[in-house]
Amino acid sequence: MIRVFTALLTIILVEIFLRLPLVSTARGIVVTSRRAMRALARRGASDHWKELVSRAYAGRMLRATLVLAGGLGLMAVVGGALSLGVERLVPGFGAALISWPGLVVSLIAATAYVMARARFVRR
Repeated sequence: MIRVFTALLTIILVEIFLRLPLVSTARGIVVTSRRAMRALARRGASDHWKELVSRAYAGRMLRATLVLAGGLGLMAVVGGALSLGVERLVPGFGAALISWPGLVVSLIAATAYVMARARFVRR
């Protein structure tokens, strides 16, 4: 029974992860950092311009980092709340969830769900 609840919790968290803009936000951070490095490496640009550009890029990266932190925090809160709820039904669920067999079940469930979702769900 613990394995079923572990798989269900994993599937819920994977679905939340896929619906939040975390991957695109992380890609945006990488793109912004590359642009910032290119702008700062320009030889002909004045220091004043570089300061303005670096401040703008830092603001973009800060906002994106806050979005990432918020999304991961939301996943942690949802996962913790669901885990505590299941713990009331099945004592010892939390310990089983973070044990090696629980982590393996979670990994297998996440992988199987993502593969099935990619195959059967059309965007």
